[in-house]
Amino acid sequence: MRYRLRLSAGGKQMALRFSNEASADRALNVGSVTVALVSAPADVKRVTFGGKRSFSAPAGAPIVSDPVALLAPAGAEVYVSVYLTTPHPTSPVGVSAELAAGQDVTEAASPSFRERLSSRPLVSAIYVSAARGTHAVVAFGDSITDGAGGQTPKGWPGYLSRRTAEAGQRLSVVNAGISGNRLLSPGMGQAGLARFDRDVLATPGMTHVILLLGINDIQFSGPPAPPIGSFTKVTAEEIIAGYEQIASRVHARGGKLIIGTLTPFKGAMSFSEEKEVIRQRVNEWIRSNRVADGVVDFDAAVRNPADPRAFKPEFDSGDHLHPSARGSEAMANAVNLALVR
Repeated sequence: MRYRLRLSAGGKQMALRFSNEASADRALNVGSVTVALVSAPADVKRVTFGGKRSFSAPAGAPIVSDPVALLAPAGAEVYVSVYLTTPHPTSPVGVSAELAAGQDVTEAASPSFRERLSSRPLVSAIYVSAARGTHAVVAFGDSITDGAGGQTPKGWPGYLSRRTAEAGQRLSVVNAGISGNRLLSPGMGQAGLARFDRDVLATPGMTHVILLLGINDIQFSGPPAPPIGSFTKVTAEEIIAGYEQIASRVHARGGKLIIGTLTPFKGAMSFSEEKEVIRQRVNEWIRSNRVADGVVDFDAAVRNPADPRAFKPEFDSGDHLHPSARGSEAMANAVNLALVR
């Protein structure tokens, strides 16, 4: 498989994190991994694990590579090529990867791929040895954060990364969004409260968290609901209690929490007036809360002045739930950069 991944911070070295955490009973067996800058695809660097080119990650565990010497500027795109020696099931979460025929083509600059996957299995992060003073801002959320629809940059965190780079801020914006994710209940992946330590607090250099999670909890709170997943009735108070728990966990690690208001979804197949009441109650609490270190009013940034329950037309992707690329950019522009210094 070949991935095309965008870095936030630049550096002289990088390490890859592979995840087999979703597997309950199957090892992940990899025979070869290489990396190369998209701008210089022929300069292929071999990735090793404990000095070896192959590795086996046990079920339920991640594995991190040895550092690879590869000079990459901030915002650079990187090819990560992976050869699996045995078949492995994957979860349909994240960005796409390309799949080649069943042979090791990791060192080929331009192999022939037979299909494109709609998910990004296995490679969960790239750690960059960034310049001294660089810190990490983790965007924690669902598909609105992940960047539904193949957006480039990747969702509002991608646009935020671009903004901070242009402003000369030394930070890395880490996208920890998972499509379909819920704060309180499992769905696409573990519940947000369950995966928070792994996906956020364990991020090297983490100093700030921007939380935008809960619209899927509301969507699935009874009918009508999307055609996937199960109903789990929730209240605004339960979502708020989840936010308070995340605030406690971030502060216990010495970090700062910024909470974003939930964006509109009138017109989506899951919308109901009862659910809108829950969203409005949650947003009222977010705007006035005293547990977070800052607030981003994503709702105000993208809502339609003529009908605040819906996206502004140019900010709507078309499904009335996810922002368009312009909507994601507007959300990133709503972040006060002073909050993440």
